[in-house]
Amino acid sequence: MNVNADEESKAFVKSFDFLPWPLDEEALFTIKFGRLSPTLLDVSHTLNAMAEERRQITHYDPKEDISLEQYAEFALVHWDKDDPLKDMLLASFGAYPDPNEIHRDYEGFIRANLLPFCYTARKDQPILASLLSKETPSSLTDQNLTWDRVPGGATIGFYVGSAQNFDDLVNFWNLRASGVNVIFLDPDHADRLALLRDNFTEHIAQVQSRVRETDRTIAVWSQSQDATMRLKFAHDLVPYFNQVEGLNILSDNRLPPLHYIAERRLLGVLSEHFGKPTIAFQLPEKPFPIEDPLDLNDQHFVVSISRITTMSDDPHTFWTPFLPEMNRWIGRQLRMDSKEVRAELDGFGIICPITEEHLHIYSIQKLELTKRLFEIAGISAQSSHPGRIATRLISQLGGLQGCRVLKLAGVRRLIKEHGALQEFGWAKAIGTIASGTEEVPQPNFSEYEDLYIETRSMTSKLTPVDVFHYLLSKGVFRPGLTLKCPMCELAFWVQLDDVSTQAECAYCGNRFNCTRQLGKDPWQYRKSGLFGLDNNQEGSVPVALTLQQLDTHLHRSSSNLLITNLKLAKGPKSPECETDLFVAVQEHDRVSIAVGECKDAKGEITAEDVRNMMAVADAFPRDHFDSFVIFAKTGAFTQAEVDRCKQTQLASGRSRVIMLSDRELEPYFFYERAGKEFEMDTTVISLDNLAHSTSQLYFYPKPKMPAHG
Repeated sequence: MNVNADEESKAFVKSFDFLPWPLDEEALFTIKFGRLSPTLLDVSHTLNAMAEERRQITHYDPKEDISLEQYAEFALVHWDKDDPLKDMLLASFGAYPDPNEIHRDYEGFIRANLLPFCYTARKDQPILASLLSKETPSSLTDQNLTWDRVPGGATIGFYVGSAQNFDDLVNFWNLRASGVNVIFLDPDHADRLALLRDNFTEHIAQVQSRVRETDRTIAVWSQSQDATMRLKFAHDLVPYFNQVEGLNILSDNRLPPLHYIAERRLLGVLSEHFGKPTIAFQLPEKPFPIEDPLDLNDQHFVVSISRITTMSDDPHTFWTPFLPEMNRWIGRQLRMDSKEVRAELDGFGIICPITEEHLHIYSIQKLELTKRLFEIAGISAQSSHPGRIATRLISQLGGLQGCRVLKLAGVRRLIKEHGALQEFGWAKAIGTIASGTEEVPQPNFSEYEDLYIETRSMTSKLTPVDVFHYLLSKGVFRPGLTLKCPMCELAFWVQLDDVSTQAECAYCGNRFNCTRQLGKDPWQYRKSGLFGLDNNQEGSVPVALTLQQLDTHLHRSSSNLLITNLKLAKGPKSPECETDLFVAVQEHDRVSIAVGECKDAKGEITAEDVRNMMAVADAFPRDHFDSFVIFAKTGAFTQAEVDRCKQTQLASGRSRVIMLSDRELEPYFFYERAGKEFEMDTTVISLDNLAHSTSQLYFYPKPKMPAHG
């Protein structure tokens, strides 16, 4: 049957539109030099290498007292067309297509160059156990490949099922594809599979003897308890089996590993193309030989790229979330090709010819990536005016880590207490920085002495003078003089850059010598830049401080998005509103996202704020996203605010609310202060950790008992 003409098959292929065929011609083999040539990397390279290695060792002498079954390292397994185990044998040991069909004789090459043990399974005889120790067409496909991770759960065992059942065969195949070393057992053919079973049971025991802290039991997967019982496993070896429902063999959170040939570190060259950063690098020597480049140079393989690090506050990124549905979009952004890129757990893969020597990758604008993520939730997102102000404020302070200076309550107070046209002196600045908030004006500055806002000696402590110098260097405040014109007798401000001996009155234009007005400490200071706007910087200070703390502690800070304020249109499940921040970070095979509200000390997290943010978080589909809501304040939460958040979390049925007050935002570690007062988990490397700790600290607090003695 022609698959392309089958409507059901076409519908199945269409459901995976995000996995387009990467090449121009949709074929595994193309005609070249009068014969078919593979378009994807095949086993030819491995077979050539094995053949070359064999040529360098002594040849097998059939006259010696050793059988080919014992001597051969490779086995070719055959079976009769009517063998009831034929599909199981094919899935277990593999086989090659007829050379007349693909114009390539893989088996003939093996027979001519590798001296294989050729074995034909007989329907009335047990299958030889020695096959398990040999290379076969199936095992050859992962020779010299490395896992990028160890699969979760058991990695060796048996699958029990019927060799006539399609679901059982698929489950068996998927278990092996996910990195599990598993043998198929069919109770209807127990005698034929007895040698394989006994040999593999001994092999499992040997593997377990080399592993500490193992219970010495054998993992068994099956759809049928009856089938498992018929095999009469010893209860101490198989006290239970893993029940499989239909084709859900991977439903126990088993994450198949990515197999790769080799890993290399490369130095890239960063430049700019089409108005955005682009990285280019030369590929290393291929980890496989290309024996016949004229025949095989049309083959393609995947180059997986990860850990291209950018700063969290850089407007562009090379990070891509593991959302395969975005493959086409990611491809257009990174390579201007919608077919050749695949999202991966730690980065992305590019499908390219094996003769490729160089690659170039375009960066992605973070705002555009953010918009695309919101589109998945059915929401249109745009940068808001407060968002642009917050982004510029963060940039003025030198990036997110430059915003550490905002941890000091005295700094936030100094910024807030003075209007754009209000001057203050040195003593006022230093005194305010050394003090705290308006509500608690006298904290111990020693709490901040170990904070690094810029490079300094490891033996020195941070001082209020250091802090004010830093603020001056970042243009938060600017120095100048307040002069009084002797003609019109009006006072006016002159910034440092414009100070000269002959001053000109800003009101009447009179020029006069200002030196007589200079006292011992003549300099005054005003807010500058965005901080000089009389709009409280559109609430950007708590936003910047919250993002700085998240940037410091999320364990994959190079693989995330930290975005300031966004305007969100009404979605199918969410209202029109704004979020003060957006966070996206890769957590294993899922993407954790967070939206939220950030307030200053006197702001309030209202019931509407809570409803809106929870509705936006709920709009992200749970099959790929874990969504959280952040509520942050540069002061303490009221009990009413805590109650609103707690009730909302209870209604959602899972820990997803994150509350951050000045107690969590000011120290270097989130719970450095709270952990001294409450029984709670203080380690934070993920949004889930923050939500869990929020429940312990705000919703179900357990104060520590006072120490005795």
